[in-house]
Amino acid sequence: MSNILVDQLVFPFILRFFFVFGLISLAVGIGMLFKPEPMQRLFDVMNRWISTRRSMRWLEIPRDEEAPLHRFRRSVGAVALPILAYSTFILITQGDMKSFVDALRLGTGSSAFLVLILMETARWFLIVFGVAAIAAIVMLIFFPDALKSIEKLANRWISAHNLLRGGDDMHMGLDTWIRAHPRAMGSLIAMAALAVTVNFGIMLRA
Repeated sequence: MSNILVDQLVFPFILRFFFVFGLISLAVGIGMLFKPEPMQRLFDVMNRWISTRRSMRWLEIPRDEEAPLHRFRRSVGAVALPILAYSTFILITQGDMKSFVDALRLGTGSSAFLVLILMETARWFLIVFGVAAIAAIVMLIFFPDALKSIEKLANRWISAHNLLRGGDDMHMGLDTWIRAHPRAMGSLIAMAALAVTVNFGIMLRA
């Protein structure tokens, strides 16, 4: 089943994507080679500078999501604890990943073994997460002060502004070189695009 999916959907999509990409790149290269001024105007229209500081400004706003959780801790615990306990119990007792992989009909090769490893890893990750969540809910209900102490140690506010400090810096070295040598860059793009287009065109016809 997986081989049919790859052969009839994924592989043809990749071939067509690179073929169309090659045609577009070929047109861009020819345009830069013979009509550099109109292509420069087209690039000026298409290029847009986006400020990361403005886009990520909402990340800088601290939000207190723990106060409502502690205020309604018994109600939250009454709902979350049975769900977490049941789901964790099912994962431990009935999480047969081998039967799931066998149902995919991947055979007995390395691909089936790899999928089994990934599924088992995900299963045990969910089990560990479920047990930790149950412990957190129990502490929320019966030991809220202790949970607050742990939260103070674990919680850290990370400034997106500091992480993205250089995100608004514009690096125009390549653009400047292309503007100075449009025909040279157009020739390089056209030759590379022609090779890509011909290669993937032959693969599509095969």
